[in-house]
Amino acid sequence: MKNPNILINLRIKHNKSQQFIANLLDVTLKTYKYYELNIYQMKLSKLSILATFYNVSLDYLTGLSKFKNPNLPSINYTKLQYNLIYYRIFYNIPKKDLTIITYHSRPTIDKYEKTPTSVSVLYLYLYAKHFNLSLDYMCGRTTKKEIL
Repeated sequence: MKNPNILINLRIKHNKSQQFIANLLDVTLKTYKYYELNIYQMKLSKLSILATFYNVSLDYLTGLSKFKNPNLPSINYTKLQYNLIYYRIFYNIPKKDLTIITYHSRPTIDKYEKTPTSVSVLYLYLYAKHFNLSLDYMCGRTTKKEIL
């Protein structure tokens, strides 16, 4: 994530403890602390829980946008899978080049394209940033393609 302080600021603003958010995400307190410190990379499913809880967009949580864009629907993993493949092909980006752009291995990229529920936030963030696409658009939560 571009700015891990967003997680800290939202948690404090909502008067929640790290333990409360760790329980919400079904992770250990240590894991959540590492999320806040940007030591561990969060899976998209966990980020989605936080977006719903805080009523903000995925773009806002990752620091891609300064706009909160509340009340967005849940992640559409079918749409995410389609978009991950479509934009790579549309822009004629070979998977070997995508490994350089996203710092992820070819087998990992293959896995994400086959099983989008396993995609890491870091991968999706770098992918969206490279193609100038909104994370929320990639996940079928909005029709606005561009990062605002």
